[in-house]
Amino acid sequence: MRILIPVFSPPTGALGPHTRTLALGCKAAEFGHDIAFCAVKKNQHVITQQNFKVYTVPEPTFLGLPKHLSRFIGKRIGRQTLPIRSGKSVGSIWLVLFLTGMAKPGYLEDLVGTQLEAVKDFKPNAIFTELDPSAYLVSEITGIPLITTFASVAHKGIGSFAYRKMSKRANQILTSYGKKAKPLSELCFGSKILKIIPSIPELDGADPSRPDVRYVGHLLKNTKRLDSRPVGLALQKKYVFAYFGTGSVRFDIVKRVLPQVFDNNSLYHCIVASEEVHSKCTIGSVTFVNYIPAHNLLPYCAWTICHGGHNTIVQSILNKVPLIIFPGAVFERRFNARMVEESGCGVMGEISDFSKGWIENKLHTQHKFSKKVELLYQKFTSYDGAKTAIKAIEEFCLKNNSLGTIS
Repeated sequence: MRILIPVFSPPTGALGPHTRTLALGCKAAEFGHDIAFCAVKKNQHVITQQNFKVYTVPEPTFLGLPKHLSRFIGKRIGRQTLPIRSGKSVGSIWLVLFLTGMAKPGYLEDLVGTQLEAVKDFKPNAIFTELDPSAYLVSEITGIPLITTFASVAHKGIGSFAYRKMSKRANQILTSYGKKAKPLSELCFGSKILKIIPSIPELDGADPSRPDVRYVGHLLKNTKRLDSRPVGLALQKKYVFAYFGTGSVRFDIVKRVLPQVFDNNSLYHCIVASEEVHSKCTIGSVTFVNYIPAHNLLPYCAWTICHGGHNTIVQSILNKVPLIIFPGAVFERRFNARMVEESGCGVMGEISDFSKGWIENKLHTQHKFSKKVELLYQKFTSYDGAKTAIKAIEEFCLKNNSLGTIS
């Protein structure tokens, strides 16, 4: 089987789509399938390190602005909290696509054109993507079966301004290739598209009995658990991992509040990872670093405090660590945080709750979540991750007469 994997690369530099698509690509290669990627040049190094062929595609920018303006915006977005009233949710995947310049005349057409060239050269049996709108169009134009990662929150925003703008652009491209216009939601998530959900029903909510849906547990590359603690982790300490993405708690607030929560007398030592950290430093019992592999730290953690990103939630549960989540107003993260809270493996707080008293109160409730986290851990591991996804893709392609034989 030959699988082409277009990778969505937002201007913010978020690597969640890379992490999940690369994990699936690596597992498919282990099964003997041929894999190639479509990716922007700046993110190709993580793919070429695995010796995959990569086709270069045009880089998106905020609202289709020139690159220097887009970079200027991107650097400042991470330092801001969205000016939305506490408790409110804003955004949708359609708004994300609109803000990344996908609706600007010319960009999406160029993206589709380069991917069609990749199809012509690589001759794939299937296309697998996460959120790349050109992949949905290329599948419709060529008839190549499409597989996409999916989350129930993707249905939010259908009919909105951003949705209509993206739909108009997509249908202009379809008709230019002699194809019929169709609703954008059907183009991206119709019943003929296999939807791989890198989660479990308790955290997503999509009906697992649907023939076009396949839960796989997670799409994270398996990383060997360390037999000993990473250098610098003290035996007598309990650890807390903290990570906040764009739109959550501002870094200056994190740097002020967390040392109040975790002072020199704290039972916990908190490690904060943030791109805003330029040199490692420790204040009280809080160490600030630019980056730390979460899988190295989480086995020794009692809590994760985060913004509600999918991968951070999954990694925490896979290490049986409950979560305290401050999602801000970002739609996807609020959905994730609410599902975590409803499933009993963590709590959700508003940005206004991020204070010494509120966090300390939650830290004392860790014992309440241990059984639920254990159950969700067992549920995640029962799905077998990328291996389950590859088998589903093989069956899907065979059903769609995309393959002669299945290995």
